[in-house]
Amino acid sequence: MCKHVLNAQVQIYAPCCKQWFDCGECHREVSDHPIPQRPELVLACKKCKKVFRIDTEDFDPDSDGFCPRCDNHWYIEAELAEEAKEQEELEQLKEDAKDFLKDDIRDIRDAGREKRLRKERARAELDYEEMAIKHFRGW
Repeated sequence: MCKHVLNAQVQIYAPCCKQWFDCGECHREVSDHPIPQRPELVLACKKCKKVFRIDTEDFDPDSDGFCPRCDNHWYIEAELAEEAKEQEELEQLKEDAKDFLKDDIRDIRDAGREKRLRKERARAELDYEEMAIKHFRGW
């Protein structure tokens, strides 16, 4: 499983090392050289496990980006691990912001309720004082 390209559909054969790799970055991690540029690239489809070759000089992604045996569309935009991690972090930030806003709204509502209660208490105290004053004046 490639940790660089999460949706890798083929493996690349590196003739320099005589090994298969999920991507060029995986090859670079274990060797001190890039995969040599050649007019022909050997790939193995991860779906049907068949090996096929592509001509790198005359490659058309729209027509040549499919496995010739199982028709698996292997030439797709890479979903990179870094991008996936960034997207996950972005989604988490959005969730945190929603929670933060909910807490703020709740705090504002609670503050508004407390303010109304204070006003009502103050009004009740004034009413009580007025009643007391009227009562004592009447004596």
